[in-house]
Amino acid sequence: MRFTKLKFKNNIDSILTLSFNQGFDSFFIKAAIVKYDFFNKFDINGMPFNKIVKKFNIPEKSLNVLLPLFTSFNLLVYRKDKYYLTNYTKEYFLKKSEKNMVDLINFRNFFYPENITFEIISKVLKTGKPNNYMKNSGDWVSSIANNKLLAKTFTSAMDKRGIFLASKLVNKIGLSKNNYLLDIGGSSGIYSCFLAEKFKKLKIDILEIPSVAKNTRLILKKRKFEKRINVIEGDMFKFNSHKKYDVHLYSNVIHDWDVKDVKRLFSHSYKNLPLNGKIIIHDGHLKFNKNNISLMHNNLRLLMFTKGRYYYYHEMLDFLEQAGFTKIKVKKTVSGRSLIIGIKN
Repeated sequence: MRFTKLKFKNNIDSILTLSFNQGFDSFFIKAAIVKYDFFNKFDINGMPFNKIVKKFNIPEKSLNVLLPLFTSFNLLVYRKDKYYLTNYTKEYFLKKSEKNMVDLINFRNFFYPENITFEIISKVLKTGKPNNYMKNSGDWVSSIANNKLLAKTFTSAMDKRGIFLASKLVNKIGLSKNNYLLDIGGSSGIYSCFLAEKFKKLKIDILEIPSVAKNTRLILKKRKFEKRINVIEGDMFKFNSHKKYDVHLYSNVIHDWDVKDVKRLFSHSYKNLPLNGKIIIHDGHLKFNKNNISLMHNNLRLLMFTKGRYYYYHEMLDFLEQAGFTKIKVKKTVSGRSLIIGIKN
């Protein structure tokens, strides 16, 4: 796959919203995608109503509710007595597409949405502490560290989302004068793959916990990046890079941590970067008005089961300045995400 050649015809905001939304509509759409593999089994040349009934063994009553839902969400289109897959569905929900997002939708299977009650939500709002409503209880980080299946599913889901986000990030970031990048909490390595392809001379290491690192290596090997990108196992709060790297990248990492831990990470990076070293934070960042809706859905998820949340721009600037970084710049990318870059002087 040539990552920098990938072109996205559609934004994935609606998929991100669907992935984390817990309304009736999203439940039915996710059931069709995950349980029935509906769109992959759908005839690419179109299907009339009676053939859909027969092929999927779904009662007419159910289909007369489901199909209008799909056309309303631009997943199917109806023309001349047949239903057809839309270009949007072909791009993001077919397995043969390099940009398919099915794993991101499937990731929701690790939660029990039916157990989320007003009482639980009220408790989270009142305490500000996450509720352990995952099938494998425990806090978010320890759940991934101790559950191999969850770690694999999480890594794959973030990889699918990352293909879209990384395609936008890579055109906003300048690393031609840098030598060695540490991708901290790099998950599947998707951001590192995009950067390695664009910046040929840039050396890259990914720092991950052991349960995720194993899957990262497999993905890198599959994509033929195992010789360009190295994977290191370790704790991001304790890892000592001895000023080896001149760039620290945190891509979609900071939102999992509370204020105290974010400050620890930034201080740790400042200490470990050489003079003129660069810190890059790629994440969702908040304004006081009119934030991206898919970002808001995910922010609710973060509140429910992580220590973190999305931070306001002014908070991030304060955290970085407190750590010692200067010359801080902001570059907006897509879907409410942006790059915040600071320099160690």
